[in-house]
Amino acid sequence: MKMSFSKRPGQMAPLGAILAVVVAAVALVVGIFVVAQLQSSLSTSTLQTGAQSAIGNVFSTAYNAYNLLVVALIVLAAVAILAIIIEGLGGGFRGGGMGGEAGL
Repeated sequence: MKMSFSKRPGQMAPLGAILAVVVAAVALVVGIFVVAQLQSSLSTSTLQTGAQSAIGNVFSTAYNAYNLLVVALIVLAAVAILAIIIEGLGGGFRGGGMGGEAGL
């Protein structure tokens, strides 16, 4: 049994878009948790200053990357919402290109 709200073949199912957003959000949370646990378990007190600085830069960069991934998640959610709206209105991309070449 196929779980889809789509009645037309070739259309993106809204359920798939919703699941993609949820899976991405869960993966983001798990990734942040893993990085935080790794940082808290790493003892840098016995390392040289340069090594401590490098480790600090790595974790700072990782947290900055996760901040950007939150923006990507918001964009993915917006695309999913637009897909659901387009699907609900009966629209979609039917091909034909730009400029009315569908009748050729």
